[in-house]
Amino acid sequence: MKNNVIDERIEYWFESAKYDLKTAQSMLKEKRYLYVGFCCHLTCEKLIKAYYWKSINSEPPFSHNLNLLIKLGKLDVLITEDKQEFLDELIPLNIKARYPDDKQRISKLLNNRKAKSIYQKTNEFFIWIEKLLNQ
Repeated sequence: MKNNVIDERIEYWFESAKYDLKTAQSMLKEKRYLYVGFCCHLTCEKLIKAYYWKSINSEPPFSHNLNLLIKLGKLDVLITEDKQEFLDELIPLNIKARYPDDKQRISKLLNNRKAKSIYQKTNEFFIWIEKLLNQ
């Protein structure tokens, strides 16, 4: 595949992740903590897909499973234990946040302090992936 196509796909996923991170920030200001978690998961998923394009040069699988995307995109050899622990914390905030029983349970766990922490760690993950993409 031509480099310009690959670069376009990387940029697409990266810019989409940037948009979701900004949305997470807005949700934090509005105290909509469930959506902070959801948007942070989307941000990280899209960043991982951008890196997938960089390392594999093809379309990532249609999946929201961060651990699968990390492994298939060969990011598993670069990720630190603390970043992996953070992503493991994010995983339930995607799919389960969409269903009534899980949504209610997760909403009770996400307070201002927790949402701020998730947002901050997502921002750090964003910066890390951005550096990897620019190497």
